[in-house]
Amino acid sequence: MIVGHLPYLARLTSLLITGSDSNMVVGFQQGGIVCLRHDDEEKGWTIAWMLVPEIIK
Repeated sequence: MIVGHLPYLARLTSLLITGSDSNMVVGFQQGGIVCLRHDDEEKGWTIAWMLVPEIIK
């Protein structure tokens, strides 16, 4: 688990998924949660699920 703040989490997520921290792939909201899954065969990361604050309330 990694906990942090914007814009660093958005940039890290982009870097893991696309290989570039400038390709924004997730529209993070304050209080949002994103679960990434690593695929050993593909040697890459994908978004497994995402929760936005409206769902958590």
